[in-house]
Amino acid sequence: MQTVRTAAAASGSETVLYSFCAQQNCADGAAPLANLINVDGVLYGTTLIGGITGCSTNEGCGTVFSFEPGTGAEQVVYAFCSQQSCADGAYPEAALIAVNNMLYGTTEGGGAWGDGTVFALTPDR
Repeated sequence: MQTVRTAAAASGSETVLYSFCAQQNCADGAAPLANLINVDGVLYGTTLIGGITGCSTNEGCGTVFSFEPGTGAEQVVYAFCSQQSCADGAYPEAALIAVNNMLYGTTEGGGAWGDGTVFALTPDR
């Protein structure tokens, strides 16, 4: 179930802004492990699983997502294992970095030998 609250949290309290796995088969991602980054007021992060199905686990191989705090809108920017044999990577666990209008990160699996990738991604929404 998706939970969105856009009002600012009061001091000392916690507010849930988005709950993952709100879409069928967790197409929006699940299990976010790393820190978020802010790029021009939009937050970006990764989920370990979710996205498109087709991985060996059938849970999805993870996503890069964006989240707009003002509206509560979450969007998958990229779903891993979109390429044959997961050549594009699978299971991103580390935080992204932004350099010159590009997002960079790593995956734990996938790639040419199945041992992970370093990837670059345009954060266009």
